[in-house]
Amino acid sequence: LALAQNFVVKYLQMCKERGLATAKPKICYHWTRTQYFDPIKKQGLKVPDGAAVKHVTDTGYYGRGIYMSPDPSYAQGYGHGAKLFFVALSLPGKQYVASYPQMLGKPLMDGHDSHVSNDRNGMEWVFFKPEQLLLCFQISLNQVQYVTPILNQVINYLVSKYDDLNKKGGI
Repeated sequence: LALAQNFVVKYLQMCKERGLATAKPKICYHWTRTQYFDPIKKQGLKVPDGAAVKHVTDTGYYGRGIYMSPDPSYAQGYGHGAKLFFVALSLPGKQYVASYPQMLGKPLMDGHDSHVSNDRNGMEWVFFKPEQLLLCFQISLNQVQYVTPILNQVINYLVSKYDDLNKKGGI
């Protein structure tokens, strides 16, 4: 419950600071090895700190953060044979277009909320704060078509509630 509350608080803050269009949540996906499934389900996704939490492959081509993709099959290789992956709502906000090797292992660029890869068709999104991600499902590729409409309803609900609160002077 705390993860969901943190996500909603971050969403409302981002709406206030960036505007509704920029703050609108997006659906994204995270592939990883099966050995990491239980820790992620219990604790959520964590920003690598180089000690307790490390990047699996490198220090982060586009920054030291949590890597997600807007395409459910893009990062399937990071699953190393896993059949399941995580689906999340995300708050990319104002994205910095990051390039490799300039951003290798670097923190969030000032004035931005996340990074997006300048190549690979922008398929790599990097988040630096766990509250920008709300894990929703763990699914297989053939289930994407079923969860996408549900998550779009959740996004529309969040947007409508922000509009309602804003019109009533509650934000």
